[in-house]
Amino acid sequence: MNKIIILFVALLISSCSLSLDYKLVSVKELLPVGSTLRLTQTIEMPADRSFIYIANGKVAPLNNYKTVNIYEPYCTLHVYKETTYARQIIPNQFEITKIVEW
Repeated sequence: MNKIIILFVALLISSCSLSLDYKLVSVKELLPVGSTLRLTQTIEMPADRSFIYIANGKVAPLNNYKTVNIYEPYCTLHVYKETTYARQIIPNQFEITKIVEW
């Protein structure tokens, strides 16, 4: 009987010390800088903006602090200059130049 108790305690202690070895995958590893993004539809960039957010496959409305959920994937499309008129970004391929993780 003592051998069974000792075996049970040894198994219990050793099971607590086991750890699963897994690697957290970063967005930077899944989508490295230099990758291309293919835009398949025309996007409207509002006046007085140099960026838009894309989340869940569509352009996110520009609301203060509630534009996108930062805990879910989203993309920010930046252009060089802000203009006083609305612009259209036509379908094309774009190179990813920067990836930021929060």
